[in-house]
Amino acid sequence: MDKQKIQERYSSFKSSPQVGDPSQYTDFEISKDPQEWLYVERLLTPKTVPPAPTSTAKQYPSGWAPQSEDALKLPYFVSRTRNYLQPVYLQRSFRGMRRITILRKIEGDIWLLEAELKKHLEETTGKSIGTQIHEVAGILKFKGDQVIRIKEWLTTKGL
Repeated sequence: MDKQKIQERYSSFKSSPQVGDPSQYTDFEISKDPQEWLYVERLLTPKTVPPAPTSTAKQYPSGWAPQSEDALKLPYFVSRTRNYLQPVYLQRSFRGMRRITILRKIEGDIWLLEAELKKHLEETTGKSIGTQIHEVAGILKFKGDQVIRIKEWLTTKGL
């Protein structure tokens, strides 16, 4: 009968001994055929995000729209994320009771953007909206859940 192997702990994978003879492991074959390699490539994640479409004529089912050329004429600019999404986030704290909407990646006149956006939000909600400006980091914070309203406003501005 075989002796049972006592469990041992090793400090790392490299310092541990091989479990058995490598010839007993599963056989494999390295394929050089490009047709077979296509099946593997489609399973791998792409290394880079593909470029965003530039035409604004097409309607997308998600409602996504690329930035327009008119956005460059504004005194402020909101850059998109690396996946071409608008950088508007909802931060929840105190067990979900406090909601703060954060708009990031702002360049240019952040004070004018805050004034126009605050005016729009107060007109649509009928309430006074508290704001906080972080000029150096290019961040605006709005009290409450304003994510959808801000994204719609940015889309109408072409940002």
